[in-house]
Amino acid sequence: MSAERLALIDGESRLSYGQLREAALRVAAGLLAQGVKPGEAVGVCLPRGSDAVIALFGVLAAGACYVPIGIAQPTARRKRIEQRAAIRYTLDTQQLPQLLAQAPLSAPVDVSVDSPAYVIFTSGSTG
Repeated sequence: MSAERLALIDGESRLSYGQLREAALRVAAGLLAQGVKPGEAVGVCLPRGSDAVIALFGVLAAGACYVPIGIAQPTARRKRIEQRAAIRYTLDTQQLPQLLAQAPLSAPVDVSVDSPAYVIFTSGSTG
């Protein structure tokens, strides 16, 4: 896949595969600098859009596992999710710009094929 090809469109924002990769590797570098270790769960609490996509790929590039947390979740539910998933770091609109300021990793962290990519919490409904 060509790095110049369009990978993501979000309103007026457009990212090529190369730009998406670099942004994800910056997030990954920032997560590792914050002490996140491969295999650990990282909360992602961002509005739907390009920032969320960058964050998810960044968590995966750090070798970690992402746990999406809806931005409208009540605080008590968010805290329960963070406790049950053993989340030590949650990426939100305040942290993302700081992570994007990092120098990018040269490559994603290697992980085992048995490593989880994500953990999903549901409301318990079956519908």
